[in-house]
Amino acid sequence: MGNKSSSSGSSASKEKSLTTNSAFVFIKPHAVTKKVKALAKAGLQKHGIRVLREGSLRGDKIDQKKLIDQHYFAIASKATMQKPDQLNVPADKFQAQFGVSWEEALKSGKVFNAMDGCQHLGIDAQQLNIAWSKAKAAKKLIKFGGGFYCGLVEVEGKEPVYIFNGFFMAMRSKFTAPSAEIYYYLVEWDAKALSWADFRGKVLGPTDPAEAPAESLRGQILSKWEELGLKEKPNVGDNGMHASASPFEGFAERNNWLEIPVKDDPFGARLLQRGFSESLIRAWSVDPQVNIAPGKQGSVFDQLEDLDTAACLEKLLELKDRNLMNAAFVFIKPHAMTEKVKELAKTGLQKQGIKILKEGSLKAETIDQKKLIDQHYYAIASKATILKPDQLNVPADKFQEQFGVSWEEALKSGKVFNAMDGCQHLGIDAGEMDAAWSQAKAAKKLIKFGGGFYCGLVEVEGKEPVYIFNGFFMAMRSKFTKPGSSIYYFSVEWDANALSWADFRGKVLGPTDPAEAPAESLRGQILSKWEELGLKEKPNVGDNGMHASASPFEGFAERNNWLEIPVKDDPFGARLLQRGFSESLIRAWSVDPQVNIAPGKQGSVFDQLEDLDTAACSEKLLELKDRNLMNAAFVFIKPHAMTEKVKELAKTGLQKQGIKILKEGSLKAGTIDQKKLIDQHYYAIASKATILKPDQLNVPADKFQEQFGVSWEEALKSGKVFNAMDGCQHLGIDAGEMDAAWSQAKAAKKLIKFGGGFYCGLVEVEGKEPVYIFNGFFMAMRSKFTKPGSSIYYFSVEWDANALSWADFRGKVLGPTDPAEAPAESLRGQILSKWEELGLKEKPNVGDNGMHASASPFEGFAERNNWLEIPVKDDPFGARLLQRGFSESLIRAWSVDPQVNIAPGKQGSVFDQLEDLDTAACLEKLLELKDRNLMNAAFVFIKPHAMTEKVKELAKTGLQKQGIKILKEGSLKAETIDQKKLIDQHYYAIASKATILKPDQLNVPADKFQEQFGVSWEEALKSGKVFNAMDGCQHLGIDAGEMDAAWSQAKAAKKLIKFGGGFYCGLVEVEGKEPVYIFNGFFMAMRSKFTKPGSSIYYFSVEWDANALSWADFRGKVLGPTDPAEAPAESLRGQILSKWEELGLKEKPNVGDNGMHASASPFEGFAERNNWLSLSVQDDSFGARCSERFCCRRFCFPGSPLCTRDERRTEAEMLKLMAEGQIKDWSVDPQIQIGDGKQGSVFDQLEDLNVMDCLAKVAELAALNHQP
Repeated sequence: MGNKSSSSGSSASKEKSLTTNSAFVFIKPHAVTKKVKALAKAGLQKHGIRVLREGSLRGDKIDQKKLIDQHYFAIASKATMQKPDQLNVPADKFQAQFGVSWEEALKSGKVFNAMDGCQHLGIDAQQLNIAWSKAKAAKKLIKFGGGFYCGLVEVEGKEPVYIFNGFFMAMRSKFTAPSAEIYYYLVEWDAKALSWADFRGKVLGPTDPAEAPAESLRGQILSKWEELGLKEKPNVGDNGMHASASPFEGFAERNNWLEIPVKDDPFGARLLQRGFSESLIRAWSVDPQVNIAPGKQGSVFDQLEDLDTAACLEKLLELKDRNLMNAAFVFIKPHAMTEKVKELAKTGLQKQGIKILKEGSLKAETIDQKKLIDQHYYAIASKATILKPDQLNVPADKFQEQFGVSWEEALKSGKVFNAMDGCQHLGIDAGEMDAAWSQAKAAKKLIKFGGGFYCGLVEVEGKEPVYIFNGFFMAMRSKFTKPGSSIYYFSVEWDANALSWADFRGKVLGPTDPAEAPAESLRGQILSKWEELGLKEKPNVGDNGMHASASPFEGFAERNNWLEIPVKDDPFGARLLQRGFSESLIRAWSVDPQVNIAPGKQGSVFDQLEDLDTAACSEKLLELKDRNLMNAAFVFIKPHAMTEKVKELAKTGLQKQGIKILKEGSLKAGTIDQKKLIDQHYYAIASKATILKPDQLNVPADKFQEQFGVSWEEALKSGKVFNAMDGCQHLGIDAGEMDAAWSQAKAAKKLIKFGGGFYCGLVEVEGKEPVYIFNGFFMAMRSKFTKPGSSIYYFSVEWDANALSWADFRGKVLGPTDPAEAPAESLRGQILSKWEELGLKEKPNVGDNGMHASASPFEGFAERNNWLEIPVKDDPFGARLLQRGFSESLIRAWSVDPQVNIAPGKQGSVFDQLEDLDTAACLEKLLELKDRNLMNAAFVFIKPHAMTEKVKELAKTGLQKQGIKILKEGSLKAETIDQKKLIDQHYYAIASKATILKPDQLNVPADKFQEQFGVSWEEALKSGKVFNAMDGCQHLGIDAGEMDAAWSQAKAAKKLIKFGGGFYCGLVEVEGKEPVYIFNGFFMAMRSKFTKPGSSIYYFSVEWDANALSWADFRGKVLGPTDPAEAPAESLRGQILSKWEELGLKEKPNVGDNGMHASASPFEGFAERNNWLSLSVQDDSFGARCSERFCCRRFCFPGSPLCTRDERRTEAEMLKLMAEGQIKDWSVDPQIQIGDGKQGSVFDQLEDLNVMDCLAKVAELAALNHQP
């Protein structure tokens, strides 16, 4: 696929795009009147501002799509999401405004975001707004940046407090009220004639209308507010109108409010062309804090305010460059600390374009006292002094290859030591160890396993040789900490595009061994000039003159260590926080631990990042984060075991295993009952015990018969199968009696487990016939949690999955469900053995087993979401699911453990598939299940000729009756359809054949043509009697309506053939004219039906379970065939045909006007949502999945040119962009390679395929059509 964006358009058009400013303007809800609309439009046009598009958006849509939240994201985040201590508050400005330091204010507990401020003050949004306005009037307000305000808010009877963005809560409600609406204008103008600053300052007017020029729009709305029909006088918040503050904000607002994709927006497209990734564009569209100068951060929007298009683009490029800088920490080692070396180093760095941000010295006393060198070389120090050899992750194969003995034998021999123990064993000091280590190096009796991870066979006279780890460290540390020594550091940064990290280390600094360093490198020069530079000894591998960070992450870690720069204040650290890293994880990885680097393989963090530039380093860290997610569970003590001693036992037992308790507390029965927490917790159990009837359950018939000796079908027919609730009623027993009978069935082994929380037992009650009961234990179980006086005590916990697997957490730490089977040292085992001592009233059993813990990371999330009400996005596992493309609705649906497709033709419990998986594996399994359970999703609409209320009701009811879920519905008017060319895009394959391409450009199956018409395709072409619809009208002298009539006659006479989807040819006869062959003759009249004034369509975006209803049946039986005369009577098209008069249609339906349209495949469904609803590729479930298929199958092949970087764009970004481009190309149904050298329509290959089959076919076709 060619790079259309870089080759299309003339230089003149490019120049135009750079000299044209484009903004988004809207009238705010309080000012939407006919007079204001007229004033606004006339005022804009008066200044030469062209209105390209205008319209209204109602409050319900603004609320539903969260348009105002996205619009004011920077404000909303500070008002409702972030706590004050998470904000980047300029402390000097705060103190200058309020007379108190920011630190003191935070400590005082008097600082709140708007939402928390309302709660603290006991006021609602409107009251806060009033108090905020008073603070503004009293000048007790400060603006720190775009959408970033703080005010000292005073409410009578309350102590004054500092509030951030106090105006937002009331502001949002103005846009989302049921009667609210905005009226928008998409505008552009010549930047040479009107600057952006004047557009906002003079045409629109300042934010405060009282300060606006009289002739500005805000000024006029203020002065004429009563005349214009406003209910109240405008003010700063309700100032009449909004307009974008820069071209970039204009793009972001068009993307948000009008759903214009990045590539289809003039400014967005320009950013893509200049090397911005779509992900970066979207990230910056919500106005994050970015690096705006060395050591200084600020708002993206603030940097761009009032810039015209060309200047805005340049500023964005500058910011992009600034935020992809490589930044390292460099220091001169103690042995080389001379003034001449300092000068050499400084000059050498600057000569390579490396900017020195900060420099200085650190003395030995500080290094020793703060243990800076120990932290710096933590990975080395830990192997030299802290860990024993049997605790190290030694590659056994490499050890044996180097030393000729197996690692296991060496350990058993007692001849393996860390450096510290080695010194003691050999009776030598650090200097002597260093000398022996150097001898081992010279003798090649040394091996490097990884960064800072060495082993040597050390020989000391009179001693048996021993294996030592990191023997060099002890002497090395002393060089930094002995009195009189020091280092001299440089905190540096440089443009990664100008100098790669590999060249920075290899060519500027030089390799670790200075003897191998280029002569002009710093280490090379220090080696060659060591005497001249004032060194006492010749440099070597250990004393090689200088150190520099090996990667951007090491650079961050070293700045954090040596300069004590907090994570959030470091550019790379801040980027990691923005990318979802917790500060605790960043700190943990800063000491270079061993982590999972591949399935079943561990390695050093630093090794994975060595020599990567900033962007690549960030991506690699994200990949490693995915592989190394912490396990996080929800644990609670059950009501029967709620004693102080059990709480202490549980807490100590968890912590003893290295499990970190993040949060703990109690929940009482009243809350559990009122909020139905236990019902939600045990939803899968509860549904089988009380909600579903046995014939609705997915019972494994073979297991049932094997357990009970009767077939499942026979049991059902016998009337002896019940859920727990109905069983109680049938047997005339209560919950406690049911529980006792259930326990008897368990003891008698008349019980079977079909899956997690899915049991059946043959329950026997005296005087009653035995019956099969599902989940008979639940009723009594619930009462234990909800009876007055009971409670649970919970622990929200996490631990390292590498140190403790989930299976061992449940099997060994917690213990099995049946405490009688639990290990003695497990928590359940101890509760069982010490139950009287611990204060329990009864001996634990399977139901009352002391404690509960999540069975998987996903259950852990679901339980935190339920019991602690942690939102999906705020939970680490939930947030990861959102990042991996799960919708919140799907996450919630799966949180109650539904039955899903787990294999072809097989269903099972979600929770069962995830049991005992660690976090990374659980995520992968969920993705696999998501693939298996993608819903069929189509776009359906009622055609203009059938647009009546009765048809809408018929359609909606008919879809829902078949189990089809309506996700979204609405109408689109003719004007929109015409203006946006929606029908042309919809029927592109038809339109292209009817109006754009000539017959000789079409891929006509010659054999089918001849079979239908009795003449060869070649002869027909030569005869000059073949036309597309548009040329056919001209040739025959007829209009679109007459062409349509002639086409229908050809259809009736069977002089028509279908070559493929939307690809027809007919022998058209018009009186007085010679018959001619016409392609898609129906299209011209068809288009006019959608675009004539007064017409509209009504759409339904729908989805359904592909296992319950195939796509073929959806179209053939639910919708009905294209020709309604052939449609089943009960199908929608069939009913519209049979009841057309009753339904209010003016004419009887036919093939063209057949009442309704529906997508012919999941791919068409995506294409139609993309077209009609402006849903982007990545925001559509099928589109996003297709993009992954294209990236994986279409472009990742040997020798792909995409394996190299394109300008500044990463390979992943390029793949994504090209995949999306290809998907869009395929959305218009082109002819492609379909196999065996044949071509055909994309849509034809996918017709009636269900979602998974369609995705597989897309991948297959993508592979067939790649272009190396």
